[in-house]
Amino acid sequence: MSAETTADGTNQGSADPLPVDLQVANLDQNIDAREMKRILFTVFRDHVMVEIMASASSCSSDDDYHKYEIDSEDIQEDSAVEYDLDYDPGKEIEDRVLHISVFVQSDGNLVASVRVPSQQDAQYAISQLHRKKIGAKRIIISYVNDNQPSPEIKRSKVIMLLQEVPGKKLPLFKFRELFERRFNETIGVSEMYNMRDIVTVSDSFTGRMVMLHPEYRHLQSPDLPEVIEETEGSCSRYCKLHSSEPDESIGWAERDHNTSLPNVGLTLRDLGAAIHALLQSHSGFLPLASLVECYQAELGPLEECEGGVPLEHLISCLSGISIVITAAGFKYIKWAENKILDEADELARSVSPPLVEQLALFSRELVDLFKTFPHCRLPFSRFIPAYHHHFGRQCRVADYGFTKLADLFDALPHIIQILGEGNKRILTLAHKAQIKRFSSDLLRVLKGQPTKSITLETFSSAYEKVINRQWNVVDYGVFDIEDLLTEVGETTVIVTRSGAEITVAIPKREQTSEEIERTRLFAAEVVELLRHSPQCKMQFNRFIPAYHHHFGRQCRVADYGFSKLIELFEAIPDIVQFFELY
Repeated sequence: MSAETTADGTNQGSADPLPVDLQVANLDQNIDAREMKRILFTVFRDHVMVEIMASASSCSSDDDYHKYEIDSEDIQEDSAVEYDLDYDPGKEIEDRVLHISVFVQSDGNLVASVRVPSQQDAQYAISQLHRKKIGAKRIIISYVNDNQPSPEIKRSKVIMLLQEVPGKKLPLFKFRELFERRFNETIGVSEMYNMRDIVTVSDSFTGRMVMLHPEYRHLQSPDLPEVIEETEGSCSRYCKLHSSEPDESIGWAERDHNTSLPNVGLTLRDLGAAIHALLQSHSGFLPLASLVECYQAELGPLEECEGGVPLEHLISCLSGISIVITAAGFKYIKWAENKILDEADELARSVSPPLVEQLALFSRELVDLFKTFPHCRLPFSRFIPAYHHHFGRQCRVADYGFTKLADLFDALPHIIQILGEGNKRILTLAHKAQIKRFSSDLLRVLKGQPTKSITLETFSSAYEKVINRQWNVVDYGVFDIEDLLTEVGETTVIVTRSGAEITVAIPKREQTSEEIERTRLFAAEVVELLRHSPQCKMQFNRFIPAYHHHFGRQCRVADYGFSKLIELFEAIPDIVQFFELY
């Protein structure tokens, strides 16, 4: 089996990155093709190159460019014409632009293709050059074939879709609509005409029809080997054991294939046991679209909960399990190794290093935005206007090195999750982001308590007082607060149980022997200082300046092993007493 390609453009079986082809469109047709090649080479070279030697400055001269020039009289208005602009390996400068070619489209417009060494180079080029003005127009950069699988895989998808349709034919407009909804990618009319060996596109009184050739109608659905691993065997969108048989008059392709699982009220422990059992009985492959039917067939009724958590999100919270999207566009559940990755490492693996800081800022913006929506959920189609309304500026996907919003979200799996498929996609905060957010809010609540601890029974009222909103555990992506507490680090809070009562507290660091001795001396200093105050009393906010004035040095709380002055006073309760002024 060949090495699997990861999101960062590298092979898991190889350390070498894969080259990436970019298409540059909307070129100024008033600029000579030879001059346009010069401009594009210069522009891309400045944004996708390794460290330049000082002696390489001569590369920008006309003599160097002469190597790449093609006489303009060679240019013909033919869609198949291509003009190479390959780099010279013997140059002193190490260019990261591997190849430039110019295509003359059938409409006479020029389109350039630029090859760069890696996905990260492509991302940085897009972030810097997309919509850059060259001549009188702003260039538009996209991935060649829009990063879609090979033509063979697209042909397989066409066959797979038409096999499910009664009569194995559909109106062309309907087929293209279903294709986009099913696989989340578009297919052009010209592409359909180029597949004459598998389909026929004909005119009728109702419009153009697309029909699958008879020899492909009863064949087994083709595999999609580039994405589905050999160990997974034959797999389909629906479970062959438990999915109900389709209506004979309606093909599966004509159903609503956009998976939308219900909201449920389950704990992670109960759901985890159920999903592990289902994976065992399904040989490690569980189509997400059939999950409810499989659950009901093997484990009993799955009750929906209107105020619950999306089932797909709860599954993503489980350890040892992952949700994967196949080349056919559907999701399935499989076993997964538990890999602990730092957020910075995750970003560095999938994005260009110069863009990491921008994406980190965008990640924080996403958390700020989503926590303003009910249960931190937002329809995919509403994200762009919601971002604009919240931050007062447009969300420009290209600024982060991407051409599609979905691809940008895919680069941030620790921040954002896309639930469902097609036009029913819902955005929500990922489980890791929710745990981090809950930990922060929990600390705010605990620090507002006199004892820095609280019971779960009184937590909701304290939460509403400190956070200024009603407590609802569903806002953090789970249905039980204990599922959150089990994932908060032990260095952040301590959870103790006494019968049915659960107490959460901020851990107190044990003082060293030196800090204990300093605290004992501090107690004597407090006595001396308060003896000089009327009635041995002093306002809390006046203690630090009074201490400095009396002893001639700062009172540094950290020297005693504490982070706040009030914690230091709490360590000497036999010396100091607090009371409120009314």
